[in-house]
Amino acid sequence: MLLLILLIAGAAGCSSPDYQVATHVNPYTGLRTDVTADNMLAVEEPVRELVWLNASRVFRDFKNYDYFFEVHFEATQERGFMEITPGPSLKITADGEELLFRTSGSQNSRKTEGDLLSEDALYPTTEEAIQKIASANEVSVQIQGLNGVIQRDFTEENFRRFEEFFRQYILNRR
Repeated sequence: MLLLILLIAGAAGCSSPDYQVATHVNPYTGLRTDVTADNMLAVEEPVRELVWLNASRVFRDFKNYDYFFEVHFEATQERGFMEITPGPSLKITADGEELLFRTSGSQNSRKTEGDLLSEDALYPTTEEAIQKIASANEVSVQIQGLNGVIQRDFTEENFRRFEEFFRQYILNRR
C-alpha cells in the first residue's frame, strides 16, 4: 500500500500543464509518436490500483498515422494483474454516449518489479472518438479484466490533457 501511495504522490508531482502532450521520435526509424503524458485517472481511498488513459498518435510512415487509447495499470502483487483479455474491454461514456473499444489484450505487456505489477493495453480509436471525449462535460471510463472492473471519472486535468491532444494533433493536424 505504501508503494501505491508513493506512486500517487510522484504521479501528482509530475502533472504540469507544460507536459500534457509529449512527442517521442524513434531513433532508428525517425517515426514519431505523440501522446498525452501521464494522464492518470483519479482514485479515491482506499487505493487498490492506479490507471492511466492516454491518447496517442502513432506514425506508420512519415505521412500516415493511427490513433490509440493506451491503458496503463499498476498495482501491488496483493491486488494482482487485471489481465485484460483480447476483445472489447474499454468503455468510455462521454456525456451519456457509450463508446466501446477493443484490444488485443495485455498478456504480452505484464511486468513485475519488486512488489509492483503493471500491464498495458492498446485500443485503436478514431479522431471522432477523441473529439467526443475532449469536448464532453462528463466522461467515465470502465476497464474490464479477468480480475475485475475498474471505473474512473475524468477530472479537470484529464479533460485538459485530452483537449490539448485534440487541439494539437487532430484540429491543427501538425
